[in-house]
Amino acid sequence: MVHGLVAAPEVRGKWDGADSATLKSLLNSAAAYFGTYQADYANGRVVHRIEGEIPPNLGTTEVATPFRLYGDSLQLGRDSSTHWVFVRVRRRSASSIH
Repeated sequence: MVHGLVAAPEVRGKWDGADSATLKSLLNSAAAYFGTYQADYANGRVVHRIEGEIPPNLGTTEVATPFRLYGDSLQLGRDSSTHWVFVRVRRRSASSIH
């Protein structure tokens, strides 16, 4: 799982057509980590076990993120702070369109 590639809001959308110096600056402001995760339904959180990250931070190995499921949506994080919402998109089969 790759999770958490984050760039500051002022640099989002500026990757296309950027020169090397601009790309270096954008990457220096980014953060990402990868590893495994496990949902803790009883406590309403997802525990991410960090296996690697950019920039390196060898001190943190687990991060617990609150989550909430509602309908076809998954929210990671709290309402009052930075959070992400993922919405399930269902495709219609060709036979159901006719």
